[in-house]
Amino acid sequence: MGVGTGVVVWGSRSLERGHPRRPGLDSESLRRVATRVLPSPRATPLASGLVIGLLVSAVLLDTNPADITAVVAWASTNVHNLAHHPVAAMIASAFVVPGLSGAQIAIIAVAGAALERRIGTARTVLVALSGQVLATLLTEYGADLGAQLHLWTASSADRADVGVSYVMFSVLAAACLLLEGTARVLAIAAISTWVSIMFLMSPGMTSTGHLLSVAFGLATMWLLRRHSHSAAQNGYARGDDRVAFHRPRRRRRGGMLLRSYGRKSAS
Repeated sequence: MGVGTGVVVWGSRSLERGHPRRPGLDSESLRRVATRVLPSPRATPLASGLVIGLLVSAVLLDTNPADITAVVAWASTNVHNLAHHPVAAMIASAFVVPGLSGAQIAIIAVAGAALERRIGTARTVLVALSGQVLATLLTEYGADLGAQLHLWTASSADRADVGVSYVMFSVLAAACLLLEGTARVLAIAAISTWVSIMFLMSPGMTSTGHLLSVAFGLATMWLLRRHSHSAAQNGYARGDDRVAFHRPRRRRRGGMLLRSYGRKSAS
């Protein structure tokens, strides 16, 4: 028997003995990975809406450069706009991003989709709002108070302040808490170092807002997890895996595979 024949025979015997060939990265595997990582309108409507809204806004700003100054002035979350149209400014400012980068889109898409799939759309909205609203209010009115107390000469009442970075950092920080063990610690340390370096290199309202949005994202996610765990212990989980933010424990009872969410047994 020749060498080539022996290799063929050995390969066929290994398959018969339960040693299957190692599967390659086919299109089906890529599709499954994409559905787990990328946002989709049905599974992650918030993340999808953010990405689509940012892309549409970027195209409109690029095709109408003469209107950028007026749009930024109206959408900015400064003290003047917050006094006249606060809700519109808070929402519109996140989508008015001159010079939107692909990195921002990628972070919002991946981190937002992961967070929304795990904790649901409503809770993800709370995380995003914690960074956008709270960080904006503290930086804008804090800077305005400092100007009134003559701590610095420049007033921020009419300054341009737009962008999606507060939402991005709060969602990214909250998504870090989805990790476990060392990965969680490293992820939180990485994002904290990132915003700290930006603050040290360029201290100001925006960099301060980045620090605050990370802190608010972590705090909001921690509060949501604590509330969900308390609800699960009190019997309000209702069999939803996303309530307690962890995979349900499984136990066998009476020959049947049941899922335990911390609820009291019916017996």
